[in-house]
Amino acid sequence: SITPDFTGTEPKSFTVGSTTVEPLKEKAGTLFAAFDSLTADQDTQAKLSASVDDILMGPSVDSGKFPATEGVQVSSLSADQQKLVLAAIGAWVDDAAPDEAASMLKTYESQLAQTTIAYANTKTVDGENTYLRIDGPRVWIELVNTRSMSTPNVHYHGVWRDKTDDYGSTNPSS
Repeated sequence: SITPDFTGTEPKSFTVGSTTVEPLKEKAGTLFAAFDSLTADQDTQAKLSASVDDILMGPSVDSGKFPATEGVQVSSLSADQQKLVLAAIGAWVDDAAPDEAASMLKTYESQLAQTTIAYANTKTVDGENTYLRIDGPRVWIELVNTRSMSTPNVHYHGVWRDKTDDYGSTNPSS
C-alpha cells in the first residue's frame, strides 16, 4: 500500500549553499492556495469548531477510525476552486509511482463532489497550529503547522491516507 504517507519537515525551509530548500513547498503551497481561495461564506463553513494541534490520523495517535466529516463541500466551490483542491490532492498523490498516482488521482477526482475541506485554528502559512484537511470518501490529507523544537518558527507535519487502501487499515480494501 502507498499510504499512510507521513511527511514532515523541521524547519520548513533551509539553505544549502546558496539554494533554499523547501521540502513540502508544493504540498503546502497547493493546500494553502485552495484555502486562500475561499469566500467569507465558504470560510465559515470550512472552519472546524474544535481546536486541532497536530495531525489526527498519524502514527501512535489514531484509532483507525477517521473523524466525522466536517467542512465545506467541494461540490459547492467554483470550478476554479475545485481545480485548486484537486491540485492539492495531486501534490500528495504524486509521491506514488506514476501509474498508481494516476489511478488514485482519477478515483479521488471522481469522488470530488463528496469531498470536504476544513481547517482549524487559523489557515495562515506561518500560523502556529494552522490545520488544513481534505476529507473524501477515500482520500484523507492533513497538514499542520506545529511549534518547532529546534527553531523559533513553526514546521509542518502532514499525512496522506487512503481510507480503504491503507497499510494497517482497520478497513482495508479487498
